[in-house]
Amino acid sequence: MDDEYDVWYRDPHLMAHNMLANPTYKKEIDYTPFHEYDAADNTCQWKDFMSGDWAWQQADEISKDPNTHGSVFLPIILGSAKTTVSVGMGNNEYYPLYAMIGIVHNNVWHAHCDALFIIGFLAIPKTNRKDAKEDIFWNFCCQLFHHSLSVILTSLKPGMTQYEVLRYGDADYEEQIVLSCTVKNWCPKCLALQLDLDGSGIYCSHELVDLLISELPGDTYWFEFGVNSHIVVRDETMSDIDRRIAAVASFSGLWQFHEGCDFRQWTGNDSKALMKVFILAIKGHVPQEMQIQDALTRFHHYHQIFETSGTVPHFLLPCQHLMIHYHIKANNALGQMLLCNQWLNKLAAS
Repeated sequence: MDDEYDVWYRDPHLMAHNMLANPTYKKEIDYTPFHEYDAADNTCQWKDFMSGDWAWQQADEISKDPNTHGSVFLPIILGSAKTTVSVGMGNNEYYPLYAMIGIVHNNVWHAHCDALFIIGFLAIPKTNRKDAKEDIFWNFCCQLFHHSLSVILTSLKPGMTQYEVLRYGDADYEEQIVLSCTVKNWCPKCLALQLDLDGSGIYCSHELVDLLISELPGDTYWFEFGVNSHIVVRDETMSDIDRRIAAVASFSGLWQFHEGCDFRQWTGNDSKALMKVFILAIKGHVPQEMQIQDALTRFHHYHQIFETSGTVPHFLLPCQHLMIHYHIKANNALGQMLLCNQWLNKLAAS
């Protein structure tokens, strides 16, 4: 009980925001509690979480405060269970903590593997066989479990008494402005002035957008008409890259991507296979400096001097040496893996 324990977790408040903003679930959400009855014998039917009596009672309790009228009751459902992994270095027992928002339909839990989030890994206290049976040890385990949950769920407490204004997945304005090549805060359907959106404007057709781009300087159609030509250029560039990737001939060791690189889900093997053809596919679409081909050629040409001059008997590439630093050591394997995932997520986000 005097030991220190690491509890890894991520913000459940942010998890709830991400779930609500995900357009995948916009048609799979119950925004209000409801009761459902069988038309034949008028018996109550229970299926999704919001059809239960408890959700109805909670909504009644919340509605007593006039300031919460119009709000959505958002229950957070938690689950946890110790698990043993078949491949592990050091301790192979883990204690994942799962979280889910209760307003989505039950079928989402089964249809989408990302619907049930792992928001943390709880600590697993250990002791000897004799003390493991003592009540004092089990009381300590319970205290550690509940205190950990109290800390992890701290960010949810303000929303338990004060409503929040959130963006839901059915709010597709962001997607509309991307698809219509419109500058943010302008209407994606017409050319109504940005500062006067109460009225309507000329319908924004593809022909009109092409005319504005061809006849007006960039600053004019950007600031005065809200048209963003950079997205058009980007889409054309990516389409050409996709065509090049799809045109790769069948060859041993190369994967064929018939749809280009427009994937909904990627695996590590997908990325590795794509990198074998991606550098050639982007030729001409990125500045020469980005391809660093000249630098690589000079490196492979001049590094031989280290051997011929006798400076080093054998020249080894630095990347070969760095590989020894990438192994996960047996101690604290979970923490190292989670840190690696955090770094990768931050790199992807940046």
